[in-house]
Amino acid sequence: KKETKDLGFGFGLIILLLLISGYLAGFLLLLIYVIAFIQTLSAMRKMRSSMIEVNEKQYPEIYCLFQQAQSYLPEIDVKLYVTQSPIVNAYTLGLRKPFPIVLHSSLVEIMKPEEIQAIIGHEMGHIIFGHTRLNSLMQTPISKYVRIMFLKWSRSAEFSADAVSW
Repeated sequence: KKETKDLGFGFGLIILLLLISGYLAGFLLLLIYVIAFIQTLSAMRKMRSSMIEVNEKQYPEIYCLFQQAQSYLPEIDVKLYVTQSPIVNAYTLGLRKPFPIVLHSSLVEIMKPEEIQAIIGHEMGHIIFGHTRLNSLMQTPISKYVRIMFLKWSRSAEFSADAVSW
């Protein structure tokens, strides 16, 4: 409920901006999101070329955790990847199915199996709640100023995804 309220707050700010600055701002905002959409698709193609897809043969232990996490949640079309990185992180993004979930190799190395499963569940929560589409559009350099209006919603979205992870 709080997440919906905070999302409404972000959209309200955009509507206020449109009312204040007129149709030109609306057109520019639409153009920003079209460009962001194209940039997101391009970044996803490039990103997938440097990752390993988790399956029965590659990272079988993580694949088992992934399947267990999926069994507790509504069915969604997801692909799990591991990418080489010294940064301890995991994320999901995307505008369409299958949605990628990316685990950094350093996270996989230091986390216990139940922690990895919770992280996968958290990222699946973002997909289930529809956070990935909006977040993907906001991760491009061209939309960084619009992103400020959705900071409060972003924090609420993290709490919602946390609730799914356990």
